[in-house]
Amino acid sequence: MTKDVQDWAELRKESVRLFRMQTTGIPDSSVKGGFRKNNEKGSPDFLGAYLLCKIPVLFAFEIKSPTGKPPSEAQVKWQKRAEGFGINYFIIRSW
Repeated sequence: MTKDVQDWAELRKESVRLFRMQTTGIPDSSVKGGFRKNNEKGSPDFLGAYLLCKIPVLFAFEIKSPTGKPPSEAQVKWQKRAEGFGINYFIIRSW
């Protein structure tokens, strides 16, 4: 799904800007285990803006497998906060 979302945005690059969030930890050889944690726990996989009549409409995409587990408590908290700011939040399981 991640590749499909990136392809979708690329086809609409004149009106859509997509930003991939680093949600699985950030490689760091100085940290035991090789990764440091993402400081935005619960953040979505993508943040983006869609240009509608020259007005940016913000959105967030959380990618889940069709049979995957539900969003975590941190993800639900992040979603509610984002929606409070007027960001459209979508959980994508399939097209």
